[in-house]
Amino acid sequence: MIYRSNLRCPDLDPAFIHTFRTVGGCNHDVLHDEDFDRGCGYMHHDEAAILYHIVKAVGGSWAEIGTHTGWSICHAALAAETVVGIDPEFKQPEFLTRTEENINACDLPINVELYAGLSEEFFGDNEGRYDGVIVDGCHSSPAPVHDAQMAWAHLKLRGAVVLHDCVGQPTYDAVQFLIDQGLQWRVYNTPQMLTVCWGGDITMPDHTPDPAVDWKSVRAEMPFDWSRES
Repeated sequence: MIYRSNLRCPDLDPAFIHTFRTVGGCNHDVLHDEDFDRGCGYMHHDEAAILYHIVKAVGGSWAEIGTHTGWSICHAALAAETVVGIDPEFKQPEFLTRTEENINACDLPINVELYAGLSEEFFGDNEGRYDGVIVDGCHSSPAPVHDAQMAWAHLKLRGAVVLHDCVGQPTYDAVQFLIDQGLQWRVYNTPQMLTVCWGGDITMPDHTPDPAVDWKSVRAEMPFDWSRES
């Protein structure tokens, strides 16, 4: 099923025509590209809606580490002023063409810039600072922590880092790094436990999770001190 909470956003499903669905975590449907890395699922629909509202609350310029074929960055582009997607897979012409096709089909209000390379290459060549960074690249250690470190180094004082797939130790470690820098944090109850860390006067959106899921048990498996959650 596709779970839709109190947080809604424009429906981008019709633009992503080269996809198929599987049943993912929490019995929620997840989209995959039919031709490229079929095992790599997009953000669940509810997670994409949360991302849209986070970007809307923060505004400004955003960068995404691990753009894949464009699902999440298109949701971000609906609310940001500028976005850039970073992915080494863009070096493959067929992969880049698919991503550009998906982006163009969304009829977005802004242009999406795509960077073909690794996150360290992008940030190593770029001294700019961003209002927000989405971390959704390689989930194997130490990549998530490295991505979080680069995001922090290029984040404005009033800014946010959104981390997907916070269901494994490497991403937990990335979140903990950002918490240790003094950022506020919130883990949204979604199949991949979408997490946001932020600094400054930002009011993050409140989310009503799927009532059919025992979220208390899910959270009990995560190594956070929940009394410190913002």
